[in-house]
Amino acid sequence: MSDQAVAHALDALEELLRSKPLRAEMIRAWRQDFDEAMAGAERGKDWSALQARIHELPGKLEAAAQALSVEQEGLRKQMLLQAQGARALKGYRPF
Repeated sequence: MSDQAVAHALDALEELLRSKPLRAEMIRAWRQDFDEAMAGAERGKDWSALQARIHELPGKLEAAAQALSVEQEGLRKQMLLQAQGARALKGYRPF
């Protein structure tokens, strides 16, 4: 493998983070590919640019996690409202 494999793995992560829905198994599979690419990396002349991209990963992953958390909270609120509406309809008795 080469440094190019690491670059491709980083590109794949960026694409993965843009995809919906984001699933844990997708990230696990990416991580395995990334680890394999890192193990075979040559660390040549473009390595410093790749290192900079690698150091950006935690921020990108944190932003994705935060977006998922906001989405989850919105869904939770919608479900609570639906449950309240269902209870209200059960209590309604037309004359």
